Amino acid sequence: MELSEIREIVKNGTNEKDKMLLNAIISIGYSKEEAEEILAISFKQFTDLLFLQISAIPVGMDQEAKANMLHNYFEDMDIDPIDIIGKVANNYKHLKATRKKIEETYKKTNSWGAVFSTCVYLDDPEANESFIDYIEEVNNTKVKDAKHLQELTGITNINIYMNKGEELTEEEAEKLAKESNKPLEDYQGTPKQCQEEALKQLDETLQASKYSKYTKALDMTIETGGKYKDLLAIDPKNYGLPKSWDIPGCLGNNIESSILWAIKMSLLDSSGGLYFHPGLREIAKELEAPYSVIMGAYKLLN
Repeated sequence: MELSEIREIVKNGTNEKDKMLLNAIISIGYSKEEAEEILAISFKQFTDLLFLQISAIPVGMDQEAKANMLHNYFEDMDIDPIDIIGKVANNYKHLKATRKKIEETYKKTNSWGAVFSTCVYLDDPEANESFIDYIEEVNNTKVKDAKHLQELTGITNINIYMNKGEELTEEEAEKLAKESNKPLEDYQGTPKQCQEEALKQLDETLQASKYSKYTKALDMTIETGGKYKDLLAIDPKNYGLPKSWDIPGCLGNNIESSILWAIKMSLLDSSGGLYFHPGLREIAKELEAPYSVIMGAYKLLN
């Protein structure tokens, strides 16, 4: 189920438990609209977790065995909806600000190119995710690949600057133009190079948005009591990622390194993780993970 559909269910719902959750979110300082969005995102992340487990069920398993497998999974994880909502609420302000800037820029300029050049940065995967999500909502379609994204956005050229076969940043090109007393345009790439750069950057943005969704699933699994085996069961290909990847601005480049970063960010960061645990071996025991895995995550701190 898409987020837009879940938004409508939350907005128009009459379920008393949902109303109680909305009121609880409102009581800590969010508006009704913000509370509805937080609850919708929370439900979406919960259904994504459920979908991943369903997709992992072996073909041919009978209905009772399937039900038992899912029951055992969620019982083992001890998932608490409040934990999911709390996690979403903590990230909401950044997401809201990013999404608001994207929407406002597009409505003001009616140009995806303007949005892309001012709101989307490769070192902020969530900005890439918000960009792709908004494009899909506006066009009521799923982005298939970089070429499809190019068709939807009309972004066919991105200026690059070259000197003797090496790419320059705009700042480097401006400095060189000044030193050589030549116009900046003399260092601009060929039309073909600018077209290739546009497709390259759009592909990186699309991949970064997939990576953002994947790492959120890892984080959510840890936050809701999941074990190391549950992290391994979250397959990157379910988010459209290949077996390994090289995406600028993204920390992990495969399932193993992404899990290490998720453990590091959720359990070892000085912002609250490691201080709440007696030691690395206790964390390994909590996650039911090999000690070497926790040590690998710990080394990322240095």
